[in-house]
Amino acid sequence: MFIYSNPTGDPALEGEALESYRAQVHQQYSRCAAHRKSAFTHLHAFDGVQTTAIDHVTWPAFPKVSSGIDLAQIDQQRSDLQDEYVEWCADRSGGRVSRVTFTTEFHEPFLILARQGLAAAVDGIRNLYPNSHPTGRELFGIDDSQIEQLSPDDREQTFQNHVQRNPWNNGEFGILFLTHRSNNMFALFELANDCATPNLSLAASDVCAKTNCAVGRNSDPAVCQALQLIARADRSLALTDAPGVTIRKLGGVWELNGVQIDVNAPAANVWQVSRNRRRGVLEVSAGLTLAGEPIRSGAQVAKALQVGVSVLSAPDADLPFWARRGNESTRRV
Repeated sequence: MFIYSNPTGDPALEGEALESYRAQVHQQYSRCAAHRKSAFTHLHAFDGVQTTAIDHVTWPAFPKVSSGIDLAQIDQQRSDLQDEYVEWCADRSGGRVSRVTFTTEFHEPFLILARQGLAAAVDGIRNLYPNSHPTGRELFGIDDSQIEQLSPDDREQTFQNHVQRNPWNNGEFGILFLTHRSNNMFALFELANDCATPNLSLAASDVCAKTNCAVGRNSDPAVCQALQLIARADRSLALTDAPGVTIRKLGGVWELNGVQIDVNAPAANVWQVSRNRRRGVLEVSAGLTLAGEPIRSGAQVAKALQVGVSVLSAPDADLPFWARRGNESTRRV
């Protein structure tokens, strides 16, 4: 099995927890590689191949399906309206936005920590919010003593069932991971697998509409077209390690107290990206503006944010025989 990376570098996800995460990720790669007509293959098939290339597919973080909806409403209805594999929450202080936090993290690592118990789940949150004191009631919806009596499976399910009421993820205290029904690891792999199957009867841009691909999003059509073009070039492909969506760049014209700044420069101390580019925090002072406008919502910032995925590929003929298109089932991996 490929030794998949810790997706965020979170020290809580180590040892047994990391092995559990790797097993779940491997299952996704194996499931997609098993489709005989798909160009999707295993990551370790690229080991030692000299002709690999990486394509970076990006799209706007602002949810296309929410165009025309009040920006404050998009902030408030995260699990319904933020569906581009990126979600955010906006903190307010004194009647104005003081911070906007974006995440592209999938839920799997946090569910794995929940399986281990309350202490592991708390550690994961404290790595995001130092000096915080999450309680069992906040994270699982039940008392601490009840949590430890549950089996790992039941702990995971209880944690997952409580996600919308978990104040560390629903915006009351913070945000941990993606919660929209379409923003998950399975959906991303399913999209990649479907769109990596060449369909020469259609233009590459039209394949999305004929697959498990949401044409109304910014993300799905962009990913689908890119993977379709790679597959048509007789290249095999896989999502890079660690698989997932990352924050690429915060664009727009930014000013602080009337002076233009490079918001992406760490020295500006305004926009900080962490956790292997899966988390971005914008500190909003009273004098910060975007395109001349004060920051009134997270959705306003999302319009200037780009996120994306990276795809590893190589000529199919350069891969080991067992990894070439249609042959993946000939070897146990």
